[in-house]
Amino acid sequence: MSCEKDCVRDCAKVVLPKNVADAIKEMRDNGVNDCGIVYYVMSDPGSSDLTDSIKEIERWVFKYGEGGSPDLLMSAIVNGYVVEATPEDKLREYLRRNEIEPASVPVSSNTVYKMIGRRQGVWDTLDILGITVEGVNG
Repeated sequence: MSCEKDCVRDCAKVVLPKNVADAIKEMRDNGVNDCGIVYYVMSDPGSSDLTDSIKEIERWVFKYGEGGSPDLLMSAIVNGYVVEATPEDKLREYLRRNEIEPASVPVSSNTVYKMIGRRQGVWDTLDILGITVEGVNG
């Protein structure tokens, strides 16, 4: 029973930053197998067409504070991974949660005004900062 619990804990999918997931995908798209990815990251193969991808993964694996480790890389490659939501994705989700279904809420409801205010606050902030987020204000 303890072994099953360990497997559930150890086999959980790793959450990878989008740039690291993109780098792994690029390497796989270029014919590098899972062992090759680990090999390239753990050793310095010199210059290649994939140098940028290798360096992106290396930074995550070895740079203190980036959240990665060699064990997490191997777990992600073997057990699969989930791509961490970007700030833009989180903003789109926040706005989606604050959408209003007119038929479901009375017009005089405070909830409606709060939801409208939240959405408008996001749009105003993006406008003030000069930021365009696809699917939100651009």
